[in-house]
Amino acid sequence: VFIAIFSFPSNDFVEIIFSSIACGFFLYLSFNMTKDIEVTHSNKYIISISYFLGIVVMSSLMLFFSFYEESNINWIN
Repeated sequence: VFIAIFSFPSNDFVEIIFSSIACGFFLYLSFNMTKDIEVTHSNKYIISISYFLGIVVMSSLMLFFSFYEESNINWIN
């Protein structure tokens, strides 16, 4: 993400690559961390909520860095 922020001017191809890497890394971690957890009736909501919060946080970070990149490019140009 930081390499994509500091690559000027912005390149859509670079943004797609780094967004895909970030999403893939999040999915890998989420599945790897939950593979040994036995889903029961009592913990299925906790697992679902934590997974949803992880998606929201990851999406928020990607949006933040996208806006940050756009503001830096507009400031330089």
